[in-house]
Amino acid sequence: MVAAAARLAPEQREALLRIPEEPRRLLALRGYLRAGRGASGRWAWSRAQIEAYERSPEYAAALAEIEKVNGEFAASNPGYTLRVNTQVRSLDEQLSKWNENDSVKRAGEELFTRALTEISTTSYAEPPGAGEVERFERFLRGADTGTTPTLAVPGLSPHGQARAFDFQVMRGGALVAGPSSPSGWDAAGWTAKLQEAVGRASTKFTGPLASPREPWHYDYRP
Repeated sequence: MVAAAARLAPEQREALLRIPEEPRRLLALRGYLRAGRGASGRWAWSRAQIEAYERSPEYAAALAEIEKVNGEFAASNPGYTLRVNTQVRSLDEQLSKWNENDSVKRAGEELFTRALTEISTTSYAEPPGAGEVERFERFLRGADTGTTPTLAVPGLSPHGQARAFDFQVMRGGALVAGPSSPSGWDAAGWTAKLQEAVGRASTKFTGPLASPREPWHYDYRP
């Protein structure tokens, strides 16, 4: 893990150091290896970048597009409204969620077990040479897990650059449908109702997110 991480971008290596549990860290390492060189352009904004964005015309335009969706949804579903968290999801927040999320824990433990088997049943030099590191990286890139993490790898979430928004259905001050159970959204019809409202109101959103399946999550393209 250490040798494979050594070839990552500095911001990715620093993020890994902030993940204390080895299985979760290994899962994040897999995500960074899969992301490849394009990861730097997707990396979560710094606090200064977030503050600059919140003062920009681009942010005002995003709020206007969200308001269009809100208006369409409310008109089509009397008594119900949408609530949207428009704050950019910082790296600190992404790491905090990653270190606590149960699906990340289960997927990480599964991947960690597979990695131990890979190392114990295949010839790896100690310390590992360049060939062994490349072989382990190939293993990680191709290793899938039965559990799908419900979070993007820290730093690479589209929420970190305001390129995604999560919608929640409200009735007055009560939460009706939030970012929790896709089946609940489907059973109550909110998946289709939100998708219809988004489609009628704006051309800037695509979704909902298919994998992991999140009926409330829509990508945003300015």
